[in-house]
Amino acid sequence: MPLPTRGSQITLRSVFAMSFLLCGVCGTSAAQQAHAGPPTIHELLEQDQADRQGPDDTGPAYWRGVAERDSARRQLATHLLAAGAVRSGADFEDASVIFQHGDGPADYLEAHVLAMAALAKGDTGAAWIAAATLDRYLQSVKQPQIFGTQYSWRQLRPAPHGATQDPYDRDLLSDTLRRAFCVAPQASQRQNLQAMERHQAWPSPDSCH
Repeated sequence: MPLPTRGSQITLRSVFAMSFLLCGVCGTSAAQQAHAGPPTIHELLEQDQADRQGPDDTGPAYWRGVAERDSARRQLATHLLAAGAVRSGADFEDASVIFQHGDGPADYLEAHVLAMAALAKGDTGAAWIAAATLDRYLQSVKQPQIFGTQYSWRQLRPAPHGATQDPYDRDLLSDTLRRAFCVAPQASQRQNLQAMERHQAWPSPDSCH
């Protein structure tokens, strides 16, 4: 079924229908989903993360399916937000991650606002997602990121190569501010880029610890 647009009225029937689209990820039948009602924001996050635990050799078809389920999750999250079912700092952080996996600037900007709401409600664990969503939004509107949370490849064929964080304004923020948002300092980011180029695990992932 076609999903309602963000600006359209989301009826209870459409919410259940979108829930059915996701039931394969959460491991329940449509009948069980209908009995339980729409998933909570944390259940949507668990589905989001489960979709990203697939094997390394997943191809375009797999990610097209993930994108469809991501869209359905954002629609459900929009309904939960409008209904006042997203309340705690942790709830807002969960919603931020869901919108960070959107497909354009509006989703990334909403993800950033949700992360800031989580911080305002005392969820200090949302510091990193607040930085990452701002970086992702900035790059999506052709502006440099400022924290350095976004890594990508310049070329994907014949094999991924040319690890980069660009566009990246490395001078705007100090490493003290990066640490305040649980982002690795620039020296560590350079090590991550080198490891990424060698297709190795990052030695210095972003962390609040």
